[in-house]
Amino acid sequence: MRVKLLLYSRDDKQRLLTIPLDFRHYFISLIKTILQPSPSLFSRFQQEKPGYSPYVFNVSFARILVAHQDMLDVVPPLTVTISTGDMMWFTSFCNGAIALKGQETVLGLDVGGIDLCQPVVMGKAAGVFSIRGHACLRKAASGNDAYVDPVNLAEVEESINSQAIVKARFLKSYWNIAAQYSPVVVLPESRLSKGVCSHYGGKLTTVRGSLVLAGGADSLQFLYDYGVGVRTGQGFGLAEVIKQYD
Repeated sequence: MRVKLLLYSRDDKQRLLTIPLDFRHYFISLIKTILQPSPSLFSRFQQEKPGYSPYVFNVSFARILVAHQDMLDVVPPLTVTISTGDMMWFTSFCNGAIALKGQETVLGLDVGGIDLCQPVVMGKAAGVFSIRGHACLRKAASGNDAYVDPVNLAEVEESINSQAIVKARFLKSYWNIAAQYSPVVVLPESRLSKGVCSHYGGKLTTVRGSLVLAGGADSLQFLYDYGVGVRTGQGFGLAEVIKQYD
């Protein structure tokens, strides 16, 4: 389940937007504002270690014109896509977004539109997933700074599965979300490359491109709903399903 928020300049919807390269933390704040009317869900942000995110979000632009120093000039609208597999979280995101419509949020941007996305139901044995922006794939059983080599698909597969298995258990035990996940296979048709992303004043090594995954429908749905890899609650790992096949 997904909802999209369309953000524009408060003064002029057609005006070009200039935003920081390190922009994701602003939209983490927007997510907090959206969820503030739902105390039980907002409590996640009051914990020192909130654990795995029950959602994934992505920030995209109609078009990037130019990057200069630490800023981006982009064509509006700026789109925030929020995805979750849980109806309670989805309803709270929708209601919170509707309450903000027409109001100034982060970076001087107004919520100018809200779109509910067409539901995607995974029902085939395999699917092509296009990573929107960047995903963070951490090496299994490693420290926070050890990220995978996207050329090594076995390493990519181990990372996706190890994180998703633990995330599904956490969502079930802590948030009572009936998430199901068993390991998927990353097929050789996947096309991935290394990325670098500004985040919280530093640089993250990321993965970009498309994943071709085979596995159970529940597992493929889980990755679509909750994202691929880690830091999904910080704006990484949302993927679109390009096609499904047996």
